[in-house]
Amino acid sequence: MSYASGFMLGASIGRALHGVLGTGDMLPAICQDRLQHRPLKLVHGLPGRRRYYASRLIRNMPLADLLERYIAMMPFVRQVQVDVMTGSLLILYDGEKQMEELEIFLRARVFAEVSKQKENQIPRASQAVCDIISKANGIVSCHTANCFDLKSLLSFTFLFRGVRKVLVQGQRPSGPQMLWWAISLMRGWRSL
Repeated sequence: MSYASGFMLGASIGRALHGVLGTGDMLPAICQDRLQHRPLKLVHGLPGRRRYYASRLIRNMPLADLLERYIAMMPFVRQVQVDVMTGSLLILYDGEKQMEELEIFLRARVFAEVSKQKENQIPRASQAVCDIISKANGIVSCHTANCFDLKSLLSFTFLFRGVRKVLVQGQRPSGPQMLWWAISLMRGWRSL
């Protein structure tokens, strides 16, 4: 294999990994389609702070304004932020019990599932892969205190391995390939 063909192979694999891990969307397109039928998902929760994902919030300013206005009026809520670009709902609060009740209300009344018809159309193998990727991303994020996610961890792994191969072992084709993969994966990486 020539250097140019190895570089192109590395570039195509990097692009494919970048597509799978997404440009800001942490899951493949089939997983995104599946998540659109998941009404409200707790993405990250700490005492006094919870972040949810709801696909119905994406590009839905009327619902976002309504939620921000009415959730902010609750006495135990300190702050509410809705991001209509990502479908993110951030709630800062005082009082776990009241927050649990609010979450139950949101799941039952605001983000109730309309139909499970489309969810059954996704093959079981694809669902399993999506669940594994999502779970692995959550584990990495949790264990690194949200400093890294699965995509950034893979990027840094490729980066360090590539630098080691180029500088220490003197390998040229595979080291730059891994550097290319790392750069390709980081292209859509957003800061936390």
